[in-house]
Amino acid sequence: MKTSVMVKRFAQHIFILPLVIGLSFIFIPIGLVVFVISLSVVLFLKHSISNDIMKDAEINKDLFIRIRKMVSKRVTKEDIINDLSGACDEKSVDKMIYYFRDTSMTSLTTTLIAFAILLVILMATGGAEKPVIYLYPEKETDVLVELDYQGKIIADYPDYDEEIGGWSVTAYPDGKVVDKRDGKEYEYIFWEGEFNKKVNWDLSTGFAVKGEDTREFLQNKLSLMGMTPKEYNEFIVYWYPRMKNNPYNLIHFAGKEYVDSAPLNITPKPDSVLRVFMVYKPLNHKVDIVEQEIIPFERKGFTVVEWGGTEL
Repeated sequence: MKTSVMVKRFAQHIFILPLVIGLSFIFIPIGLVVFVISLSVVLFLKHSISNDIMKDAEINKDLFIRIRKMVSKRVTKEDIINDLSGACDEKSVDKMIYYFRDTSMTSLTTTLIAFAILLVILMATGGAEKPVIYLYPEKETDVLVELDYQGKIIADYPDYDEEIGGWSVTAYPDGKVVDKRDGKEYEYIFWEGEFNKKVNWDLSTGFAVKGEDTREFLQNKLSLMGMTPKEYNEFIVYWYPRMKNNPYNLIHFAGKEYVDSAPLNITPKPDSVLRVFMVYKPLNHKVDIVEQEIIPFERKGFTVVEWGGTEL
């Protein structure tokens, strides 16, 4: 009986999470469904737990409610027995205290640990933050950009077209694009996503940079890679505020790991492609690391440039 109550109470705590999530999105059909189902499960478990406790403690519903109120107020066992005036024996009161104090705290602690582990796992998966794609054809060109991202796209501008798995645009030599679906002009294609599994970033090489020196470091390295001032300035404006107050930042520019996680197929095929994806980790102190080799990028013909990043 004790094990049954603990298992049910643990399940009850677990279902509070989807209950809250469903409530947050209750105006969306799926959110309402999640909320109703979770609420039903929580209430069913609550009723089932109460019946199990009353059966084990051999008390009726009225006594159950009276004792539960006193236990929740941290009334001592002696005072509870005195207040009941012999309506319930000491053994039953001990069981009520056990169920409402000991198992409740144990199951809650276990649940919090489970949530903490889940949070760590979710944080570890990370995501691709603000990748932007610049298209530079030699002349006005209709371009199909297909992104097979290994995860969930959570933001896009213009809208990601699920039917084609990307964007269909008209691109111009100055970098502007016009989306075929809405006819509007954009400076670049923006998307952001969450990886569906943890990416094993290779941090065996990189740079340990003081937070206050991050801006100058990025100006230097991104320029060396072949990004234009417009491109690297937009990169820095986004990332520098998040990095400057860290004592140090471990910075690595990912290659194959990122390309494999976000395959990009562009038609017509570009003559040159630069994909810059920064992986960084805040540090409390400087670490020794093998400096990463930066290979300059040569622009030729139809050029595509993308930048993004993630924090570990």
